[in-house]
Amino acid sequence: MTLAERRQREKDRRRDDIISAASRLFSKKGYERVSMEEIANEVELSKSTLYFYFKDKESLFFAVVNHGTRIFRSIVQEEEAKMQTAGIEAGVTKIACERFVLEYPDYAGAYLCFRSGKFEFLDDAGMSADAKQVFEFT
Repeated sequence: MTLAERRQREKDRRRDDIISAASRLFSKKGYERVSMEEIANEVELSKSTLYFYFKDKESLFFAVVNHGTRIFRSIVQEEEAKMQTAGIEAGVTKIACERFVLEYPDYAGAYLCFRSGKFEFLDDAGMSADAKQVFEFT
């Protein structure tokens, strides 16, 4: 493994750690009551390092929701495969939703907050890139 590959792996791991910490805090306290400084402290990074990875709290929140959406999508695919194997066609989404909420409550809470209408997704040029990333998976 080259030095550049190792650095990229560490950068990706740090980004994942930030998203994980943010999901816990957003779920526990709600979007409005969580600060970037609090997230930085949770992941033991400086606030400026956090801004290196995410331009603002909304971008970080969308990354949390996007990550949760990817998890949910993989659960749906797993449940679909199980149902096909068993010859059952109905109920996949309900089972996947129940699993997602039970196994990933922080991401489920962030997703519900995201879909609550609290965020404005459109700007003058159309939907923000962060919001587009989430919607392409839902």
